[in-house]
Amino acid sequence: MSCESPEEKISRLQSQTLAALGVGDSFEIKTKSQTFKLALPPAPEKAEQCAKQILAIRQEANMLDIESLSAADQQRLRGLNAILVALVQGGDGSAFDPTKCVVADLLKDNFKDSTTKILLEKIPEYYAEVERRWQPPNKLRAQSAAQQSLQALDMLHEMGADADQAKLAVKDFIGMCQSAACLN
Repeated sequence: MSCESPEEKISRLQSQTLAALGVGDSFEIKTKSQTFKLALPPAPEKAEQCAKQILAIRQEANMLDIESLSAADQQRLRGLNAILVALVQGGDGSAFDPTKCVVADLLKDNFKDSTTKILLEKIPEYYAEVERRWQPPNKLRAQSAAQQSLQALDMLHEMGADADQAKLAVKDFIGMCQSAACLN
């Protein structure tokens, strides 16, 4: 790394940022015909590790002399710094996007066999795991997730009594999102 040019360092720091944010954990729902993978927030220890990595990347990025860079590299560094500042200011939960935990798209499909029943049974388990891993997200993401989840709630209302537990789980998720939006 000592022979690394500033341009190469910016590229490496961008790659490290992407790797730190990386692919998250998922909750699997298996049916006879399909397996669904629903996004989960990072585990608390993983979120803490990510926050430390982002802080270290930011410190290294701040050591670069922006004036010595080409205009294109200055722009790359400014963009990277803007992302890093937002992540550092957001705390451990800043990389968590609750909009990825909305089940509305999953419910839109018309499934055959017992898939719908299995999904309705697993949605409460899924949201229990989301709640266990919950970290205060960005206010706008939380507001968006709450709004999108209202659509899922409407779909569940149409499914009748079989969806009661799933409705309660979605309502709890909406509440967590609205609470996070108010706290930020």
